[in-house]
Amino acid sequence: MATQDKTSWPELIGKEINDAIEVIEQERPDVTFFESLDVDLNETPRPSDQLAPGTIRVVIYFSVDPNTNEEIVEETPYIKA
Repeated sequence: MATQDKTSWPELIGKEINDAIEVIEQERPDVTFFESLDVDLNETPRPSDQLAPGTIRVVIYFSVDPNTNEEIVEETPYIKA
């Protein structure tokens, strides 16, 4: 169910990143950009002025599970202006 006012997804911590993106796309079909950042590399979101005007971005911090090589959501995904 789409909920335009939802801005974070704490329930997705521990989920595989592609599964998390699917949930977010269902709940916020207006999202236009997903920024996946590796927590082990200390990556940070790019500045908003580097994005196209009107971009609705979700930032997802992940790490790679050493046993499965899956990218796992480590922190609450959130909309960043």
